[in-house]
Amino acid sequence: THFLHNWSNAKQLAEKLIEVNVSDITASGGIPTICFLNLGLSEVSKKDIWVKEFSQAFRNRLKFHKMQLVGGYTFYSKNTHLTLTAFGKTNQPWTRSGALDGDYLYITGSIGDSELGLQCLKGKKRNSKFSASIKKHLTPRSRALLLPFLSNYPIHACMDVTDGLIQDSERLAIASFGQIEI
Repeated sequence: THFLHNWSNAKQLAEKLIEVNVSDITASGGIPTICFLNLGLSEVSKKDIWVKEFSQAFRNRLKFHKMQLVGGYTFYSKNTHLTLTAFGKTNQPWTRSGALDGDYLYITGSIGDSELGLQCLKGKKRNSKFSASIKKHLTPRSRALLLPFLSNYPIHACMDVTDGLIQDSERLAIASFGQIEI
């Protein structure tokens, strides 16, 4: 379960759905172009107000990223199901397996904020001290705006960090038949 309706409204879910997919494409050095949406509507999400809010936010995020919705499927379900399959293009993809001996590991942003936000939501601790972390969990933003800048550097390997820096950096190293040295 990646969301609960009592935590996230329709606008937040639409934005998060697009941003997490754009993030994966960006981490490959790509620009998102098209997508397919499968939308399983539940008792909560089939209400007109929810569908209108979701649709408007979804269209706005697509427009922001210059993406087109080209297909998908809508159905009724006991629980809300949101699946987006996004495609992008690049002239020179960054893979997990291209790291070279001596490469440095860089991150573009802070790590752990979304997880902290999730833990706050689970513990029902929504005080202002953690509002930025809760926001990052509910409405993450991809690093797509950095792509033109990053494309100026010789990037051998790249990936979207979703499971934590240690675990994901080890995955990158293994895919490149290497190891991380601290």
